[in-house]
Amino acid sequence: MATDIERIKEALGDIGASKTIFALVTPETEETKNKVFDGDLRKKLEHLVSAGGSLTDIDAVIKTVHKARAEYFDDFREAWTQKQDKMHEDFFKTWLQWSSPISPINAEDFKYQYPTAGASEAIRTIIDEYGNRAREKKIDPQIFLFNGEYEGYQAFADAAHINVTKVNRSDWHEMVDKVAAASKDKPVQIYLSQPSAIDGNVWPDYDKFMHELAKKAPKAEVILDLTYVGCVPKEFKVNTDHPNIQAITFSLSKPRGAYYDRIGGVLAKAKEGSDPTRGPYPSLFGNMWFKNLTSMKIGTQFMKDHGVFDMPRKYAPIQQKAMERVSSNSNGEFPALKPSDVYLLATTEMPKQPGDLARYLERVDADGKPQLRICLTPMMAEMIGTAKTHAVTPRNYERL
Repeated sequence: MATDIERIKEALGDIGASKTIFALVTPETEETKNKVFDGDLRKKLEHLVSAGGSLTDIDAVIKTVHKARAEYFDDFREAWTQKQDKMHEDFFKTWLQWSSPISPINAEDFKYQYPTAGASEAIRTIIDEYGNRAREKKIDPQIFLFNGEYEGYQAFADAAHINVTKVNRSDWHEMVDKVAAASKDKPVQIYLSQPSAIDGNVWPDYDKFMHELAKKAPKAEVILDLTYVGCVPKEFKVNTDHPNIQAITFSLSKPRGAYYDRIGGVLAKAKEGSDPTRGPYPSLFGNMWFKNLTSMKIGTQFMKDHGVFDMPRKYAPIQQKAMERVSSNSNGEFPALKPSDVYLLATTEMPKQPGDLARYLERVDADGKPQLRICLTPMMAEMIGTAKTHAVTPRNYERL
């Protein structure tokens, strides 16, 4: 007999939606990987034919493919030369240029750059190090979040035994006052995503909040999460010159359909008392060596081939059609879906008489009121031809 979670997730799969925000693997995602692995394969095959070779000669074709991949494999050789140590620098240089139409960043201010396995490794490490530093000074660490933000912030703080204070985002003035009071006697942190994970939209009061925070709580540290930069088709800006910002985390999981490639990073300012070589997060210093070169190459190539607005502008029309199909498939449970700025998502108010699916999807909006935030990736993937099934196999760690 199916459990409740299995039954609900199967029903969501039939509709073409999910609660978890999954990355949309696109043809562009896979073409980038082909380019990284195969290099100039086409040119080498053309040369094989022009030199009198035949594409029906299997051995010759395989040899040509191996030659085309030689550049990729060469990056992993001769580790003792330390040539790999600087390979992430091209990745960061490319990301800074790629994201600059939305979030121009002064690299001199954020001079410490650590490659990470997506944004999650970065966030977890920053939270852990903050907690450890605070306790070393006999201070109780405290993190501030807006209700409905990325669940990982709370989960990592809980694992590190750090107290979390939450405020509705519409009450951001209250957040500023609470942070100001707490930061008089100790260092505190605020974790914030822009565009926002609360509803997948660009938060219009972001700058007002940051200006007020700088006035009333200048010592508070903001960790700015730019995970959804590259997921929004409209033009907007995320100012990164606010003085409270201590670090910026980012990922290409959602923007480039590269969740399982774990492509991300941290850009951080120097901190008083921190090692000038290892920077403010010394446990990430080793990532100069312990990094995934394939992921770095895939991320760099994708950003060089596709601008920060290219994918969301191409797939926003698919988002609209997928949303309409999901709404139609829901038998009236999601009748008034609205597309989010992030092209993978849609939201709607909590129904007055919610069914099982609505209760499962429930989360709070910026006002603290119940809302449904729905991921459209399963339906969108089917529509663009990168999915064969909506079927879900729930794991025993998932719960209602």
